[in-house]
Amino acid sequence: MTPVYIMEDLIILKKLGYELNENERIVLPEDINESRENQKKSEPKFEEIEIKLKEIEYRPMKKLSRLPWIETLCINDPGTDDLEIDINQDKKREEYFYKIAARCTALGLTKLKTMGIDFSRPHDYFTEMLKSDKFMRKIRSRMVSKLNSNSHNHNKKSDRKSKRGKNVRGKDKSSDNDGEKSKKSSNLLMGRKRKYNSDNSNDKGDRSKKFKVKDVKFKDGRDRKGTKSPHKDKDRQKRQSTFKNKRDK
Repeated sequence: MTPVYIMEDLIILKKLGYELNENERIVLPEDINESRENQKKSEPKFEEIEIKLKEIEYRPMKKLSRLPWIETLCINDPGTDDLEIDINQDKKREEYFYKIAARCTALGLTKLKTMGIDFSRPHDYFTEMLKSDKFMRKIRSRMVSKLNSNSHNHNKKSDRKSKRGKNVRGKDKSSDNDGEKSKKSSNLLMGRKRKYNSDNSNDKGDRSKKFKVKDVKFKDGRDRKGTKSPHKDKDRQKRQSTFKNKRDK
């Protein structure tokens, strides 16, 4: 598609140093007006509209010049109120609509009664267009209570979160304290061990009497199991004698 420029745009482009290419052309405002006039104007199709209206028209039954009222239930307001109402005033406009609806409803019900047709309606059929001050106070109190409950729940939630954060911080602090205590205790034990080892390293030659007895008793370095029993030799002699007696027999 070839780009098209109006004369004013072309002047601006020339000032900027732009030159037209081979596939570009200039369109004057006169050419634009001619093209608009040559365009086809859309006209409504009256004949087709009339045909469609006849198709959807509700025709009365045979031998009737017009439809009975019960088929349409259409009521026109007599318009007894000669009032000039400003449409921008919401309250007066709604009051006027309410009066029209009330009058038309009364006319329709009287017609149904004269025709002997029963009718019924729910108790809340006529909704209040204009709310009373009492009703509005009730709505306002509900909204305020809902807002207060929402804020209360939000505060409770934030309190729970803050408490949870405090507990976590307290646990972290307690764990840090426990770690420090364990480090201190381990360092203290290590210091004691080192001190004990350093004290005993100098007195290796001066062993106690108990260790000297053990050295004499277990100097060969064999297994110590059963060596402490004082009756070991006697038991051995008894076993040998019993075995000898059995063999002699």
